Amino acid sequence: MCAWSEITSFYNLTGAEGPERVPAKQVSSTFFQVLGINPVLGRTFSAAEDQPGDRRVAVISHSLWEARYGRGPLVIGKT
Repeated sequence: MCAWSEITSFYNLTGAEGPERVPAKQVSSTFFQVLGINPVLGRTFSAAEDQPGDRRVAVISHSLWEARYGRGPLVIGKT
């Protein structure tokens, strides 16, 4: 089963680069697999992360990765 939210939420992304408001969607752990999409770096969501109360993780878009992080691999695993 693959699920996603039709509602776009907005989150405040903070860090050394300054604050930025970014759009986000909530998706299930199978979302990327169903679409046949693999991350350039890092990973997608695990099935355990679909469970309520688990830690929050994010997959960022390629365009955000390029614009905000200069395609740097050190963004992986950051809070």
